[in-house]
Amino acid sequence: MCGVVGVCLRPDACGPDAHTVTFDLLARLASRGPDGSGVVSSAQTALGMTRLRVRSSPDDLVPFTDVASGTAYAFNGELYRAGAVVPAGGLDEARCLFGPWPVDGMYAVISNPPDGTMTLARDPLGIKPLFLRESADGVAVASEMAPLLH
Repeated sequence: MCGVVGVCLRPDACGPDAHTVTFDLLARLASRGPDGSGVVSSAQTALGMTRLRVRSSPDDLVPFTDVASGTAYAFNGELYRAGAVVPAGGLDEARCLFGPWPVDGMYAVISNPPDGTMTLARDPLGIKPLFLRESADGVAVASEMAPLLH
């Protein structure tokens, strides 16, 4: 089990920066990932992940970063196979993140490219949830509701 957090602040936000907010939220998910955690941030956005390592290298830093594009990814869940049939309504979510092929699994993924946008995707059945909270300063998402209540 891993934990993911994403924060997008409005340009006129008057509180702490996105990195600080994400770091604080991620600390509340520490029990979900004893094998490392990390935060990456740009001007108004930040992405954090705690990891329970199952298959990746112990040296891999989280969130994962695609070196070619500079896009950071925080991931919670499992992908069982690509090319599987997914329930009706799930194909669009799977397509936006994984290309034109449906995937089978339970997952919540946040991507954050260098341009500061953030894309969210979760499995069509919502097995791995993403909770969202909007405030006057911006929007935060997390794989558990508890961090967003503080």
